[in-house]
Amino acid sequence: MLADEDALAQPLALVDAAFRAACDDPARLASGHGWGVRATIEAAVARAGGLARVPALDATPVETLRPGSLVRFQGMVQDTWDPEYYLGVYELRDLATGAITLKTGKFSDAVDAPPGSEVLPPPRGPPAERDGCRGRIYQRTPVFVVPTPGLSGWAAAARKAQCAGAAPGPAAHPARAKRAAPDDAGAGAGGRGVDADAGGMDVDDAAHDAFATKRTGARGVRGAAVDASLHPAVAAGFRYAGAANGNAAVGAGATAPAAGAAATGGRRTAVVVKLYDEEETGGVPHVSELVEFVGILSLERDTPEPETIAAGAPRGGAGVGGGDADGGWVDNDDERAHRPPSSAVPRLHCVSWARVGGRPNPLLPPAADAAARAAATAAARAAAPALRAAARGAFAAALGGDELAAEYVLLWALSAVTARVGPAGAQTAVGALPLSLVAPPPRAQRPAAPPAPLPSPPAISRALAALAPVTRHLPVTIGALNAGAYRPVRDVASALLSDAALQLPAGALLVADERTMGAGELSTAGVANLRALAALASRQTLEYGFGPYELAFETDVPTLFLSQGKPLAASAATTLADAGPGGAEACEVPVDAASIGGDDGARAPDAATAATAAAAAAAAAAAEVDAAMEAVVSRAPGGADAVRAYLTLAAEAPAALGEAIARTAQDAFVAARQADATVGAPTLHRWCTLARLRAQSELAAEVTTEHWSATLALEAERAARVRARASAVPARAGGGGGVLV
Repeated sequence: MLADEDALAQPLALVDAAFRAACDDPARLASGHGWGVRATIEAAVARAGGLARVPALDATPVETLRPGSLVRFQGMVQDTWDPEYYLGVYELRDLATGAITLKTGKFSDAVDAPPGSEVLPPPRGPPAERDGCRGRIYQRTPVFVVPTPGLSGWAAAARKAQCAGAAPGPAAHPARAKRAAPDDAGAGAGGRGVDADAGGMDVDDAAHDAFATKRTGARGVRGAAVDASLHPAVAAGFRYAGAANGNAAVGAGATAPAAGAAATGGRRTAVVVKLYDEEETGGVPHVSELVEFVGILSLERDTPEPETIAAGAPRGGAGVGGGDADGGWVDNDDERAHRPPSSAVPRLHCVSWARVGGRPNPLLPPAADAAARAAATAAARAAAPALRAAARGAFAAALGGDELAAEYVLLWALSAVTARVGPAGAQTAVGALPLSLVAPPPRAQRPAAPPAPLPSPPAISRALAALAPVTRHLPVTIGALNAGAYRPVRDVASALLSDAALQLPAGALLVADERTMGAGELSTAGVANLRALAALASRQTLEYGFGPYELAFETDVPTLFLSQGKPLAASAATTLADAGPGGAEACEVPVDAASIGGDDGARAPDAATAATAAAAAAAAAAAEVDAAMEAVVSRAPGGADAVRAYLTLAAEAPAALGEAIARTAQDAFVAARQADATVGAPTLHRWCTLARLRAQSELAAEVTTEHWSATLALEAERAARVRARASAVPARAGGGGGVLV
């Protein structure tokens, strides 16, 4: 029996042992389930020291990992693909002796066919017509998983440190010496050659060359070039490699890069995870879910997968590969899109998986460890006043000293959907708090001077990225809306979802930046993108395009709008809320242009001088603000890491709204509505949400009278700003209806 450490390096040996035991049970052999692989591997992991001993592909350079070893990968499910069929059990005949051995292709990309042997064709037809053949075709489900979008640099570094205890061992990438493909008479299974080293079933040269002929300039894992025929959702796996900043702006047509690559060795890649035994492992995770997978790494050099039979494709005589009726290799754009070489997009044959509960903060114990998480919450609660003040102070420094706006940003950053009520299609996301920081429009600009460049991302986005584990700064302009990929759309030809800027895991903080929004006309795609952004903020749903129809998936992504003048996207969110039940109005907080790094309209007479001066001033101001934020946070007990842990824990500890406070809220709402008929249900929802968040920010278990009073005082101060701004800029039309005045 393998030692536990060896079992982690060679888990396929445990799979083979479980398979041999299953061979004695025809029912388990026929179904492919109940082999006990998960329990066996989990027991070996526990004896070896737990998951901390298992290398993490998302935090370790892939070149250092051994193919065939046990690894884990934490990322977001971007797409789920159709099930595929593969040789679960096959018969291997020794060409010299004629002896037949039963083998399994489970948890593997290649059948084990050493030189001097051949794989017998898989069974065809009903069991009664199989002539005693014991081969079986099983089914598995591939999912496309990307590194956590928008992962902050500090979170990536902490994840790497958290996974540093795992010893990946020396990587092994031997040269693959291949025998020439024999003719049909001697090839055995479909006339294909056999890999001489790894035993992997080789494929036709034409199928292999499909990945070598069409290239783009992008580089992937180990420098592999991107196949131009790949669908963007799959080709994104190449683009993730080498990305250094998860909060980079997502412009028109750009693919959102994975974060923290510099902190993890400079290379982060997407992974195709193949799910087995779904009845035993919890089914298939949903798109946009953040999941940690544990499985067997498949990483070969430029070798397509020959054993997979595409779902729905006819099963040819070859059996081991996707085939047509004549046993030929399936070589088309759809197959290439779904099966890029594992040298470019690694495979992970999943043994087990678990959802990442809460927000993915590697500074904290896993959410599944309730006792350790409770201890961390208790420690944060003891220092909550100082930690809260540090977080608010950092946001105030980022907003030019605006304490009111900083308080709203703090509460917004803790918001999360706690329930959904109402009829299907018009549900209200209880707990959602879309927020809009609105500066006055720029003064009249001098015709000869170009617009001054704005700091991007602004200081508030940088502050959020410095304290929250997952954030995204999204520029919103007419051009970006018309040309950008904001929402996922399934390509009809390849049946793959596109990479989309709004597809984020629950708990990610989204900053939609409208500061540079200008005049223009939205195309049909632009309108769809705007509606998707508005629905995400207002209803906490994201529309996925599936050809002729759309489907809304539930999300939990707090959205903050930054704008000067009329806030287009925030107004669209409010309009969507006013159009029918289910939407939350954007809570508008008027601010100065300097608070959000906006443009006051001042210009130098000379255009070149204006651009140079503005760039220098922006850089100096950004450095000054960042230093101020760092100084505030560093004074907190435990420093920046303590503030980061506090924000995560406060967001995950919803405070209860007791009956007494509920009656108080109802009375206040009735009185406000009698005084102002424009006050509606969204106002009451906002008050209750803010009161809960105020209690959460103190890590209190229940909303108290003090929390409620502080909430009304906060809203009164905001309402006064709204009235003052409306008087100063009467022509401005903004969101945030139902303001108590």
